[in-house]
Amino acid sequence: DDQHSLNQAKHGIFLTSLLDPWVGQSIRQYGQWSEKELDLFKLILNKGDIMVDAGANIGAFTIPLAKHVGPYGKVFAFEAQRRIHHILSANIVLNNLMNVRNPHYALGQKMGSINVPNVNFTTKGNFGAVSLVDINYPKSHTHTIEKISLDEYFLNEWFIKGSEMED
Repeated sequence: DDQHSLNQAKHGIFLTSLLDPWVGQSIRQYGQWSEKELDLFKLILNKGDIMVDAGANIGAFTIPLAKHVGPYGKVFAFEAQRRIHHILSANIVLNNLMNVRNPHYALGQKMGSINVPNVNFTTKGNFGAVSLVDINYPKSHTHTIEKISLDEYFLNEWFIKGSEMED
């Protein structure tokens, strides 16, 4: 379609929105996003480590860090916005990363639900700048998703359903 672009970038293949003048534009123009921050994360993470990417957006950190921690490491990439989560999923598949899980939850202090703003993805915008804190949007302009804490996620998903985490 005319809203998305498939790009070979420094750290892999990325589907980006042509209407994203921030992360997507940087990947299209320079082949990367926030490379200095990524270098810092790579100093902290080792092969085999487990990492959480909260607010993963389209995976500009998820993809290279999943490659960095390797097949014995794991990356849990959380993205609350449905459309952005779909692009993140595509980027994980395009890069054949079997060590990434991207559950569609919002992260918070406790379980519940949260209203996520419906962003107009047909106009130019910083789609990754949506705040989930103190949202006062009319309910008709939002969609609801589950909210979970990291403790609850790992207790419920990893330890109880541990066999699914190994595939």
